Amino acid sequence: MLGIVGLLFCLVPLTGFIGFICGVIALIFGIAGISRVRKNKATNKKTSIAGTILGALAIAGGIWGMVIVFTAVDQLGTDLNNIGDDFENYSNCIENADTPEEISACD
Repeated sequence: MLGIVGLLFCLVPLTGFIGFICGVIALIFGIAGISRVRKNKATNKKTSIAGTILGALAIAGGIWGMVIVFTAVDQLGTDLNNIGDDFENYSNCIENADTPEEISACD
């Protein structure tokens, strides 16, 4: 169940970290379930395998979502720095311009 929930959270990149956490827990429980089946303490082999696979997929999806978010935030920071630099250059050009032609050249 946690693997399915994790995959659903991975569909939205902003919640990828939640999907990652759910995937890790699902993977741990799935591996524990497989271990219990091997020791003949449980009979839910198919469910344990499904939980392990879905948990691994949720981990991969969570990492993918976090990469998208961190890349977007980094790009936003770069774009904001460029806007600030462009504005500073434009301001300096306007301050140093004396004629209307020089002012129009600042665009």
